Amino acid sequence: GRLRDECLNETLFGTLGHACAVLSNWKEDYNTVRPHSSLGGRTPSEIARQAGPGHAPDLLAITLTTSHQLITGLYQ
Repeated sequence: GRLRDECLNETLFGTLGHACAVLSNWKEDYNTVRPHSSLGGRTPSEIARQAGPGHAPDLLAITLTTSHQLITGLYQ
């Protein structure tokens, strides 16, 4: 929502390169400069540094189980 409200709705992109540059700058600002109230006034990059290397939310670590194998096997 913020990306749309703060960047996409406010910018007329002239070229693909311009769009890439603007979006890259917005993402950098959002993740490293702006404090987020939901993160206790810290930036996402500060939270990531505190978590340590290789730390990812559990939802991103999907392990292969028997049920996954069966479902995958149906489409082969």
